[in-house]
Amino acid sequence: MYSMKSMRFLVFFGLCILAFALSKCQNNPLEVEEPITYASFNDSVGYVGMQTCRGCHTSIYDSYIETGMGKSFEWAHRAKSALPTEIPLLYDSILNLYYQPEFKGDSLFLKEFRLDGKDTSNRLNTKVNYIIGSGQHTNSHLCSEGEYVHQMPFTWYTQKGKLDLPPGFENGSNSRFNRLIGLECMSCHNAMPTEFVLGSENKFEAVGQGIDCERCHGPGEAHIAKIQRGEITDTSKYIDFSIVNPKKLSAELQMEICQRCHLQGNAVLKPGKTFFDFRPGKHLNEVMEIYMPRPNGENEAFIMAGHIQRFKMSECYLQSEGEFVCTSCHNPHISVQKTNAQHFNNQCQSCHTKPKIECNAPAEELNKVENNCVSCHMPQRGSADIPHVSVHDHYIRVPSLKALSNPSVELGLYAVNQKNPDKLSRLKAYLQQYERFDNQEILLDSAQVYLGLDGWEGWMAQVHYYFLRGQNRALVDWSLKKPMPIEMLQQQSFDNRFAWTAYRLAVAWKEQEPMAKKEIDGFFRASIQAAPFVLSFRSAYAAYLLTEDNLDAAREQYRWMYKENNRTAEAMNGLGYIAMLEGNLAEAEKYLNRCIDFHPDYLLARINRLVLNSQKGKTAELQTELNQLKKLWPNHPKVLALSEYISTL
Repeated sequence: MYSMKSMRFLVFFGLCILAFALSKCQNNPLEVEEPITYASFNDSVGYVGMQTCRGCHTSIYDSYIETGMGKSFEWAHRAKSALPTEIPLLYDSILNLYYQPEFKGDSLFLKEFRLDGKDTSNRLNTKVNYIIGSGQHTNSHLCSEGEYVHQMPFTWYTQKGKLDLPPGFENGSNSRFNRLIGLECMSCHNAMPTEFVLGSENKFEAVGQGIDCERCHGPGEAHIAKIQRGEITDTSKYIDFSIVNPKKLSAELQMEICQRCHLQGNAVLKPGKTFFDFRPGKHLNEVMEIYMPRPNGENEAFIMAGHIQRFKMSECYLQSEGEFVCTSCHNPHISVQKTNAQHFNNQCQSCHTKPKIECNAPAEELNKVENNCVSCHMPQRGSADIPHVSVHDHYIRVPSLKALSNPSVELGLYAVNQKNPDKLSRLKAYLQQYERFDNQEILLDSAQVYLGLDGWEGWMAQVHYYFLRGQNRALVDWSLKKPMPIEMLQQQSFDNRFAWTAYRLAVAWKEQEPMAKKEIDGFFRASIQAAPFVLSFRSAYAAYLLTEDNLDAAREQYRWMYKENNRTAEAMNGLGYIAMLEGNLAEAEKYLNRCIDFHPDYLLARINRLVLNSQKGKTAELQTELNQLKKLWPNHPKVLALSEYISTL
């Protein structure tokens, strides 16, 4: 039995514990235990769109939508377009093509045509569906046919007030309406492209309308659900793990968000990763490594979106131990055009001030630039990849007067965001650099060092290497040495790497082992199963079927392509050719005429129409067609052979 004194002590002790517990509850009556990591890291958490964010964060939305990111992408209409009222005419002197943008109501169209003397020929009028670019530097233009998005052959360069061909379309490289806008392009220039169609290169069921909140804060579905449940986190004391607030991240992780898109270059995805996999709060090198030619001088040319590479070369960054980051100067919610020079000067002077470092430029020069640090230490220069624009070089330094030089691949590639990339990553980097950016043999020589890696990813990279070298015999032998199961080649992936491997195998086997029909057919079918919406794979397979006199199977592929995108040159030409072989001359004429209307320089269709005219006995049309072919391709062997043949008729 307890004594009365002991009982009073126990009661007092229990009341103390209860009082302490009640005090904790009263201090945090609605507190919910937070997770230890961000909800948005879970792949099942979806995107909600910035209009949903706007409901609570109206003032931030209103400010952000005026930034370059907020204006990055939108459907084409007058208010979005930076084009002047009087739009000039654009002429490609190499292809002899004219381009005239024009508004009809609130819709923008591009007219393409040729002039033959005073006559206009090859007229094509195409609606502009989207404008990409804020208009601060450029407006480029996209069209969408059957959900397949392509870039169009005109760009308005705002700084120079100039209409010209887009970057990469110059000097005889005008691909007209055929440049694919794929997942990598869309994933930086727009909201996360969640409606991208798996098994395609450039098919989207829908596209966003500008870089939105969730590109920097991560997908917001979990955050919205939490708010709707009435669970509110006191963010002055705690981190709300239902959404990423970059301010709560380390300086390094804040920088990772920016360099997802402001570190453009040769992006090598990690095995099994996609452009969807990076989420704010993660390290970029968990998903991809970005390669660039190794810098060879402070005044080398730089690319438009290479801000992070140049910034990381700066002593300001290197001496800050990673604490000086993009948001030290840039508020992503406020347009840089609405940020005055003093804001940037203040950041510079927070370190560079008496008695530490004082600017020793002559007073006359300082007055000329209104004491603007950026104008001297981050001068505006032209970028290496986009003409007619100038941007601030983010390599902060006391600039020298050396002449500009271009980065040289002879110095090799390096991963800007990874100190020690593995051999597979380096192999892929050199292959991609050769294929996409700069087809110098030295790149393949560098890739060769890393061949022979273990695993199927290394095996596919070696197939890619042999294909780029044109070493189809070696490619076939490699595939025989360690055959890849056809089931693996049929796998779908967002980068279509299995489909591309199957296609490369099909091409090599068709050339080196033409009698191995079962294997060739199997590789082509695997490429289509893995990437059913990559129309070039179907086109190659259909062409192979034609060589095997399997007209029905070839027609099936061409019809599928035509239904998907009725502007596809190969589909129209193929259907016209098959109809001509079967004696259906009216149908052949319909498809071939339509093909040439959309693709006036597609030689195969022009030759097929010439043959068709000979079959129909159209002597005048035959000679007119031949004269046009001789004018466009005077030394082409097929044109010369046709000319000789027709002269005997």
